[in-house]
Amino acid sequence: MRVDDADDRLRKAMLFTAADEYGYSCHDAGADDVLVSGPDGEATISLTHLRRLAAPEPLDEWFGLIRDHVSTVIATLAVERQSPVDVTDFPPMRALIRTRVYPDSGNEGDLVCRAIAPGLVQRLLIDRVHTVAPVQRSWIQHWPTTEAELFCLAEDNVRADGGVDLDTMPLDGVPMAEGLPITRLIGPEYLTAHIRWLDAYPVVGPAGALVVVPSKRVMFCYPITDLDVLRAAAVLARLGHIAHTDEPWPVSPWLYRWHNGSLDLAARTIPTDDGLGILPSEAFEDLINTLDTPPGPGPGNDA
Repeated sequence: MRVDDADDRLRKAMLFTAADEYGYSCHDAGADDVLVSGPDGEATISLTHLRRLAAPEPLDEWFGLIRDHVSTVIATLAVERQSPVDVTDFPPMRALIRTRVYPDSGNEGDLVCRAIAPGLVQRLLIDRVHTVAPVQRSWIQHWPTTEAELFCLAEDNVRADGGVDLDTMPLDGVPMAEGLPITRLIGPEYLTAHIRWLDAYPVVGPAGALVVVPSKRVMFCYPITDLDVLRAAAVLARLGHIAHTDEPWPVSPWLYRWHNGSLDLAARTIPTDDGLGILPSEAFEDLINTLDTPPGPGPGNDA
């Protein structure tokens, strides 16, 4: 995404104006963050996040979008102050627990999370309809359950909320993409949690699925059948890099292999001067050595 300084200044001015409408003030809190303070507390808003939210929208819709974002932040502060979570009462928590995948920051602090693959962690969350709060380890010390049981409960609750939407990607004009059955997964608020059970959807092949989770709002999958996975890896790397750069709530541009319920790193991706570098893992290279060449044109095959 090209960063336009004038557009950034405009979005920042809109943020200050929107906050003022709600009786909140704004102060710079770093190179790309703004601290919003008011009657119910304070929160940090990322200008990078606002840039990504606004990028696909026309200029005349920017203020409404930014005001909605500020309104959500302020509503969260109000709920947390006026009706804090009673973490001592576990039974009501059971129906509220959810889970989502996040980038591994290496500094999760007191948050309840677990690594599910290199670069990815799964967090526990409390969903209160209008606000979402990360579960903290200090909360669960006296809960009558184990951490592993909480993750199972969170995943069951996400499944009960409903499935994801599947969209066959229009790949016309994308280099090396012709004929590849790549699917985009979009839809629910806790979309990324569904990476744990991809076999619930028609996106898995005999050798699993190649998947990228660039943001909390989208995943891309390819069913692994044969050596066409090499072409798919190049296409998914490009799709993942673009979405990870442009989408709000970024997660990871790396490629992963889902197989029999486990998730492993397939390849790291790194921007280079002449494109995008793909660095396959040893396990993915071993997998490639077991796959067959895709069928080509001939008797019984489509040309």
